[in-house]
Amino acid sequence: MHLRLNVKSFRFYAAVTRQHQAVGVNSNATIDQVIPNGHIPMWDFDHVTLDEVCENIHKVQEKWDLGQAYIISTGVPDHYHAYCESVMPWAECVAVVTDTVGCDKAFKCMGYIRGYWTLRISAKRNRKFKLAGVLPRFGSWPEIEIADLSCGQLYWTSKR
Repeated sequence: MHLRLNVKSFRFYAAVTRQHQAVGVNSNATIDQVIPNGHIPMWDFDHVTLDEVCENIHKVQEKWDLGQAYIISTGVPDHYHAYCESVMPWAECVAVVTDTVGCDKAFKCMGYIRGYWTLRISAKRNRKFKLAGVLPRFGSWPEIEIADLSCGQLYWTSKR
């Protein structure tokens, strides 16, 4: 439901949507002394086939000398999350994600605005995550295990 009220040159807008809270993991990945404000590349692909996801991530892995990448099916056909364990400064991480063809534009923009990305790790509508692929390591960047990232970021998302 959307409510709009126009008063002279002002517009007031309110919306009611069905949402729920989800748990996510953030891209922040500081490695003390080595990369103090580090991040790992994360991607959200919607309406992109698994073959295209693999190809697009492989291209940036090769170009940016990235480590191993993990691709996870979100339980919806042609919807994937992916991350790489390579830790790099924020500017390089932004360049890597920007370079990736097919990554969701809204996901990219939210990361640019907030200064980090968040990937959902909790189930949505009883859909389970499943490992869809692992792309081999190219890189020389220091790495961090996903389990060592700050997780438990609670945020609101649509029920879709």
